[in-house]
Amino acid sequence: MRKSFRAIIVLILITFAFASCKSKLHVAKMVPADAVFVGYMNTKSLLDKLPYSDVKATQMYKDIAADTSLPDWGKKMLENPEQSGIDLEKGLLAFVHKGSGNSVNMVVEGAVKSASDFEKFNKSLDPSAQATKEKNINVLVLKNQSVVGWNDKDFVYVINSDADPSEFENFSDSTLPKLPKGNIEEAKAYCISLFSLPEDSSLAGDKRFAKLMDEKGDVKVWLNNESMFNMIPQLGMLSMLKINDLIKDARSTYVINFENGKIELDQKAYLNKQLFDIAKKYSGDNVSADQISRIPSNNIAAFMAFNYKPEGIKEVLKLLGMDGMANMYLGQMGFTLDEITGAQNGKLSVSVSDLDLSKPEGATGMNDSDFNVLVAVGVGDKAKFDKVLNTIKGFMGTEPDSSINIISNEKELAIANHASFANSYLEGKSGNKPEWASAVTGHPFGLYLDLNQIIKKTGSKSMDENEKAMFEKSMAFWKNVISTGGDANDNALSYKTEVNLMDGNTNSLKQLNTYIDQIYQIDKKRRASSSASLDSLLTAPPVDTVHTP
Repeated sequence: MRKSFRAIIVLILITFAFASCKSKLHVAKMVPADAVFVGYMNTKSLLDKLPYSDVKATQMYKDIAADTSLPDWGKKMLENPEQSGIDLEKGLLAFVHKGSGNSVNMVVEGAVKSASDFEKFNKSLDPSAQATKEKNINVLVLKNQSVVGWNDKDFVYVINSDADPSEFENFSDSTLPKLPKGNIEEAKAYCISLFSLPEDSSLAGDKRFAKLMDEKGDVKVWLNNESMFNMIPQLGMLSMLKINDLIKDARSTYVINFENGKIELDQKAYLNKQLFDIAKKYSGDNVSADQISRIPSNNIAAFMAFNYKPEGIKEVLKLLGMDGMANMYLGQMGFTLDEITGAQNGKLSVSVSDLDLSKPEGATGMNDSDFNVLVAVGVGDKAKFDKVLNTIKGFMGTEPDSSINIISNEKELAIANHASFANSYLEGKSGNKPEWASAVTGHPFGLYLDLNQIIKKTGSKSMDENEKAMFEKSMAFWKNVISTGGDANDNALSYKTEVNLMDGNTNSLKQLNTYIDQIYQIDKKRRASSSASLDSLLTAPPVDTVHTP
């Protein structure tokens, strides 16, 4: 039964993944304006990059297709998803919207190609279900757990579920969450209402959503941060801190593109006017090559820099009504908010380098050759800086942790797990120029992760055959992550991230399809080996039928 359920989930994901675009207006018309999450796929481009025939060639697909517990309708769907009656040329969309009380409505929408085939498909899911017609919408209740409604053009699936985390259960093997049952009548009424959703209550009038849909992208995601905050009752107590002023009109959009050799992610964090004005006014200088070149290492595994104007911290605290509280708390420590913000110039960078997981025997501290960690903070007003630093050192006591070394000069503060590393950084003589440096500069935020180096350093001689095989596949697949952004334009902060792969010539979606299937096959072999070992342990030893006195 569990195998069958997993197969159904995979079928739904495949159907979702191979549906193409509708017009952005039609997509937005059937989505409430305050939906918490909206996921959309431009699978016309996805199918160009990864044809369904490539998916069918994987061992994972073959194993699902060969599963005897898979029902006949599932096998037909797996072979040809168009038999569902869904128009795979006109799109599929999923969203989450708050229901009544603690419930949420989880919705999948799309276009109908053949109403009769679509009805047959859904009746095969629940042969006992009887279709009814309400407001010219055909409605089926499936196993008293979900509702599907459709007309000649569109369909809507709805699951209403209790959102209280304490009521979530798990399957016995803890692989998939079991959704707490919600109100089927509410799901039914909600499903029907979406077909006649007033335009001014939908996302059709949101210019930010329209802009998202206009962008070139394979996958698009919309998050309503304001709705997400408001649907969590436990956060209501934060209203006294005027959090609403911070999250009002807050939205996030994500566009994912699978290109040759890399996966691209473009993000926009939309802010309300008051918060955006603060972000724009106090945006910091661009990350510079100097923040990288002075790191005394040629083996940087991770680097992040974020530049800002410290005065912006005070403005945000004022917006939240927390500036007085912050001054009171800091006053107990011996300094003020003005001294904290004035002590720094808003240039912050963090690096991890020289990874060495071959820790010597008896080593316990972070300074025992694991790696080099460095946090660098630019100095603002020297007098304020010295006061804050001396106060912090006072809290650390006369015998501070030897793995935390705080060293400074007139321009910068360096915190490192090795004093020599901090001193070398402050001397600024390394002249380090990694090939990726130019890719993370030129914006207020920059990040670099050497995935290949990190994976390589996690390998060990004690790996078994299957672990080693997974390790080698991952080493041959992942390269690095480069992310930049923090630029303030059009009421949003923009960020761009690239996940680069070792093969720079093949489309990343094709590579992912192959990589996931390789890992699946290795895990399948591991599970088979573990099962065989367990069977041998459970088998009784042979009986000695010939006894020699």
